[in-house]
Amino acid sequence: EEGRRFLAQITEKAKRYVAIQDETLANAKLNSSNRATEAWQTETVPLIQAITATTNPVIAAASRPEASPEMLRAALGFQEARLEWLRLTRTATQLFGAATTEDVQRLSKATMDQIQTVRVALAKTAGPIAEAGTSTEKTLAAFSSALESITRVAQIAAEAGSIRAANMSMGEG
Repeated sequence: EEGRRFLAQITEKAKRYVAIQDETLANAKLNSSNRATEAWQTETVPLIQAITATTNPVIAAASRPEASPEMLRAALGFQEARLEWLRLTRTATQLFGAATTEDVQRLSKATMDQIQTVRVALAKTAGPIAEAGTSTEKTLAAFSSALESITRVAQIAAEAGSIRAANMSMGEG
């Protein structure tokens, strides 16, 4: 009887060990940080370049000597939106080097919040710029595509698979 209980305990521990190892392997296979970095480099970086290409003409139009005071105010607001955009790109890239799941979750939330801040800032400034006679359609489309890409990158990074796998292998595994 005692042998059966001992065997049952060993069997239960072995099952738990196998389950933890399976979960560790599944998390490691996510390869989240590398996938997020690759998505950033192959998808987001070209979209950032498109933003630069479409925003420069908007800024040039707004800074013409004959620009109205309304256009100058709108351009200033647009520059503020660009600063929010730069903050977003900085926050998003910090996800790639996060060392703990807490850091990943904090930076992921900060990235998603900053995406909303950029959307609001762009919405607030695009109308006045367009009303002043400068088209913002291409610029807004470029920002929209890039914001969608950054959202995907943040979602991939938020998996934190490699970090979770490492934590499991150091602890329970």
